[in-house]
Amino acid sequence: MSQVSTDMAHDLRTPISTLIGQTEVALSQTHSVVDYLALHGELLADPQLLQRALANLTANALCYGERDSTVRIFNRASALMVENQGPAMSAEQQARIFDRFWRADASHHQGSSGLGLSIVRSIMRLHQGSCEMHSEQGVNRFTLRFQY
Repeated sequence: MSQVSTDMAHDLRTPISTLIGQTEVALSQTHSVVDYLALHGELLADPQLLQRALANLTANALCYGERDSTVRIFNRASALMVENQGPAMSAEQQARIFDRFWRADASHHQGSSGLGLSIVRSIMRLHQGSCEMHSEQGVNRFTLRFQY
């Protein structure tokens, strides 16, 4: 039981630490007016839950993406997206990616519990939204769609 608690605490701390580090780097860079104009819009969501969902997706993209590749977080057509370069996933893998405790490749789970993406799905259901995963030609994209 103690090991399970330790693993869960690690799974919850790691994505937030990653997100904070990336945010600090992103905020230290110079941005153009065009960059800020692309961020307009309104989203009705619980801030802590949204942060958790994005942190889980970002941590996943960093963990399983190609080494030294870019992780993009952006909005398009009333949705938030997290995208990375990595091995393409089969349709069967994409269908199960949000299942609790499921891992695409157990040999590369790197100590994760397999709960991160199922937590994302639960958060989106709480917001009457949806989450999707699309993998094609070395690009993996997770999309969060909120009800407006």
